[in-house]
Amino acid sequence: MRSTTVLAAAAALVLALAATAPAFALCVYCNSTVRLDDNLATCFVDRANDELQKLAATGKDYVIVDLKDCASRGGLPTANPNSEPVVLDTEFVADPQSLKCLSAEIEAMPDNELTPSHLFDLTKDCPAN
Repeated sequence: MRSTTVLAAAAALVLALAATAPAFALCVYCNSTVRLDDNLATCFVDRANDELQKLAATGKDYVIVDLKDCASRGGLPTANPNSEPVVLDTEFVADPQSLKCLSAEIEAMPDNELTPSHLFDLTKDCPAN
């Protein structure tokens, strides 16, 4: 009898947590980091409002940002001659908060710091609201 009470209480707790979890969850499909050069960053900022409007029109929680048609120098080699150049993100998934925050982060950065070596960490720089 006691074990069924414990199991019922555990089940109720799991259901309660499952019901409240989405309120605290982040976009599970969204990229947590984004690497852009100055050209891709400028292109993203120019398109950010369009991406937000696209989100509002579709009613989805996220959008796939596609910057493949934007001009870019590509990744630059690192200081280590045996390593590959860093890979820039020409396509990534973002929710409305990430779009707004990334756009604000880019606009706040000095131009000389916007290099492919800079990694935008959206989980750290853009805390969930």
